[in-house]
Amino acid sequence: MKKNKFNPLTCFAGFVLFAVCIGSSCFCQITDFSGRHMKMSKSSATIKQRLDSMVNESYNVEKSKWIADEKKTYTYDTMGNNIRYLVSKWDTTSSQWIDDNKLEYTHDTYGNVVQYIDYYWNKSTSQWITGTKFEQAYDANGNMTQEVRYSWIKESSEWLWYYKEEYIYNADDELTQCTHLNWDEVAGEWVKYYLEEWSYDDNGNRILWACYSWDKPSGEWTIYWKEEITFDENNHKTQYIDYNYDKPSDQWTNSWKGVYDYDGGENITQYEGMKWDTVTSQWIKNVKLNYVYDTDGNMITFVLQCDWDTTTATWFEAGQEGYTYDNNYVPEDLILPYLFGTGDENFTFIHQLLTKTIYDWTDSTAQWSAFKISTCYYSEQDIASVFSHDNTGFLIYPNPANGFVIIDADDPLAVFELYDMQGRKVISQPLNGSSQVQVSQLKEGVYLYRVESSSGMFSGKVVICNSEK
Repeated sequence: MKKNKFNPLTCFAGFVLFAVCIGSSCFCQITDFSGRHMKMSKSSATIKQRLDSMVNESYNVEKSKWIADEKKTYTYDTMGNNIRYLVSKWDTTSSQWIDDNKLEYTHDTYGNVVQYIDYYWNKSTSQWITGTKFEQAYDANGNMTQEVRYSWIKESSEWLWYYKEEYIYNADDELTQCTHLNWDEVAGEWVKYYLEEWSYDDNGNRILWACYSWDKPSGEWTIYWKEEITFDENNHKTQYIDYNYDKPSDQWTNSWKGVYDYDGGENITQYEGMKWDTVTSQWIKNVKLNYVYDTDGNMITFVLQCDWDTTTATWFEAGQEGYTYDNNYVPEDLILPYLFGTGDENFTFIHQLLTKTIYDWTDSTAQWSAFKISTCYYSEQDIASVFSHDNTGFLIYPNPANGFVIIDADDPLAVFELYDMQGRKVISQPLNGSSQVQVSQLKEGVYLYRVESSSGMFSGKVVICNSEK
């Protein structure tokens, strides 16, 4: 059995060292691509800590202070599913957060993400501009079997598909094949693009990853790349080697090798990547990652080194990340957005992540200097009451709220009421579909809400945080 570890790295999308960013998501180059299930991270605990937002601050050297520059806000439905991911930028001129881009998700009854759409904010028109739509389908075991991507055509106001992925699994629900297809508008059909295949050992470890391109003249798949992975007796990945296929010579040539070291347990302490030198026929050191953990098993330091100098036998210090945690909470106590469910096997956490600090190396002082901090903001959720609203027909978000709350109600006769902790009614507003209620005039704190509708009365708590963060 593999340890169930909490993986929040991808929540810092666009800010991960040694990463390849695609759209609004980030995937590390050394990611273990064994499946792409988009499911929320939930637990059976009654009281949970829900990640509501993350704020990035950069250090201003001239002013000698930290300045907030980006905020990520996560919105959930009453079942704890992440339905919105909003990125805002701090505008120094107006001293307020300005929307930049967002993702909106739709889920099935099992919590699977069946659709998500990305948007970006047009400052000139003050409107959201639709980007790309993703649709996913799943089998009875919750494995994603298909993903179709669409582009929004503004002129005709319609979605047109352009790309598709089809997944196949074995009897153990291990991903064994993914076919990538492009839409040919002229022929009006899906055209094969490339194919990925995976093989596993008896312990469920992925030991082979192969890629093929579609050769249209011959109508066959042609292999061009593969990765062979090695594991030790403890099922720890110890090494992988990437190969490129040379068709004229019908031979495989070395490309890249990764080697892992571990502590006495499950934690990776070092990763070293090497590229193949065709002139000397040797592996040349290229990148090195070092990991440090606390006594509770949390990764607290991550150091990236690159550009190995063969003359001095030294690495160039490229970057460092530091993490802090609240060890009172484990993954089962948290409500997290789906971005926490994908990512790299090497970046795993087993307690509640609080902050992430990025450091830069200064040669003159031979020291690390912090230049960016990301802070996680959570709210306490009593799922016994909050998550029992699956059939109430209303949804309230964001929570915590900054300036306003939105109530989606199916009942046109529903009424929203808000009370302070002294029992005084501070807001009463009829609801009609999706209604926005202004709370910027209220003091920060915890408030009680009540929604009266034809199907009954429902109540809960909402946190008002009318601040710059």
